[in-house]
Amino acid sequence: MTENADARLARVETALQTLVEEVRLLRDSMQDVGNRLTRLEESTRDAVPQVWRLRERVAELEKETESIKLQLEQLKQDSEKRRATTGNRIWDVAKMVLSPLIGGIIGAWLALWWRR
Repeated sequence: MTENADARLARVETALQTLVEEVRLLRDSMQDVGNRLTRLEESTRDAVPQVWRLRERVAELEKETESIKLQLEQLKQDSEKRRATTGNRIWDVAKMVLSPLIGGIIGAWLALWWRR
């Protein structure tokens, strides 16, 4: 029975030794995680105020973009109106030039027709 108790004691001691080693590794890992978190906090400390500034700047840029879009739409409409106005003016000039010319041709043809 002593041998059996000694074997059990050896197994318990081995298990305890493994448990102690695993706890030490876990403690080291947690220390490493803590160090990483500390470095992360230190490296991002200055970034937090910049986030708010960047959000404000993004909002400003969005407003400017919307304003530019409205201006672009207005310019497109103005351009279309100008093109239509220019086309109408060209047609008006053409009518002014062609009317007397056509009238002269018709008058000459009628004059020739009456002389027959």
